Amino acid sequence: MEPKRRLAVIGVLLVLVVATFGVVAAEIHVPADYSSLQAAVTAAASGDTIIVAAGSYAGVSIGGKTDLTIRGEPGAVINNGRVVINNCTNLTFEGFQITSPKEGILVMGENTGLSILDNVISGCKTHGIVVKGTYCNLLIADNTINGNCFDGIELLGKTSCEEKVENPVVIRNNRILDNGACSSTGVGIRVGADNSGVLIEGNVIKGNSFAGIHPA
Repeated sequence: MEPKRRLAVIGVLLVLVVATFGVVAAEIHVPADYSSLQAAVTAAASGDTIIVAAGSYAGVSIGGKTDLTIRGEPGAVINNGRVVINNCTNLTFEGFQITSPKEGILVMGENTGLSILDNVISGCKTHGIVVKGTYCNLLIADNTINGNCFDGIELLGKTSCEEKVENPVVIRNNRILDNGACSSTGVGIRVGADNSGVLIEGNVIKGNSFAGIHPA
């Protein structure tokens, strides 16, 4: 077969493979592939995994992403800004140490299938995790949320699922300690009136300045 014809056939086969199986998910490394976490998030496609090496990173905005995992390796620290998650589907954010001049993690917009796992969120100047907007299948698990100025976790939005879900929000196996460091009204978990079916289990909640679990 002539070289030009061989290249043409290979090109057609590659197109057919991509059309049949879709784009192969990538593993993106920070800082090896992108020097900043924000650049990696901006570049990531559906199905990708971002792995963040030990080091200090600025805050990040994660908007409109689907089927994305962002994983910090031991020693990955976000200490110059907050993590903002907005309008995402099936997003996992895990394994970071976070200290912020505002909230540690702010969730807003419409989010479905959001998992916030195994982070240490401490010393934030407002709250540890604040969840606004609408959400379904929200899992907050295995985090340590301690020593933040006001509340540990705030659910201020509305549970909203297209189909019936028994527990659209699960808060499980977290250590929520000593929040309210700047206020006498600090609560471990504050739950707004528009939330239903919230399952809170297996957490250690103590030392918060006002209450362990309290309505918003």
